[in-house]
Amino acid sequence: CDVTWTMTPNDVHLQYCANHKNSQQPSPEGLDETVVGKEHENFDPLDATHAVMTNGEALVNSTMGDPVELLIRDELSLWQDDFWINDRGYLASNKNVMVYGNWNDVPYQLERVTRWNKEATERIPINTTTTRDDLTWTLGESWRTEAEYQANLDAVGGISTQTNNK
Repeated sequence: CDVTWTMTPNDVHLQYCANHKNSQQPSPEGLDETVVGKEHENFDPLDATHAVMTNGEALVNSTMGDPVELLIRDELSLWQDDFWINDRGYLASNKNVMVYGNWNDVPYQLERVTRWNKEATERIPINTTTTRDDLTWTLGESWRTEAEYQANLDAVGGISTQTNNK
């Protein structure tokens, strides 16, 4: 699907940034304490570049299990060091049934591995700078060996779906 990049957040971007203000995420391994996210003030939607689906949503056929048509709605927000994904998939036949995504309207919040260089001009194309050397293996085949890729996948539990194992 086509994506439009903008510096102007839409209502969905504004809402998920507002929802994040007081959000807390459970800590891993079932610990009793709670991990509090970064301060909301660091994630002003006006300081980010946002991607929205040009047509607002897309209909696609599911690749998991039985053939089902899904309605996809996604937004992305890029700050200098962070990347948020608001990812939702619904049954096309019943838009009230969510199949996957951000169940509580809290986007996936990731640290960026690269960032755009601000020095880009019409004569100097936009390029990226690596910010997380420990994650460069995620950038593609030219950034890793096959053995390194497999070792990193194994470290996080391997391939995540049965479909990918076929």
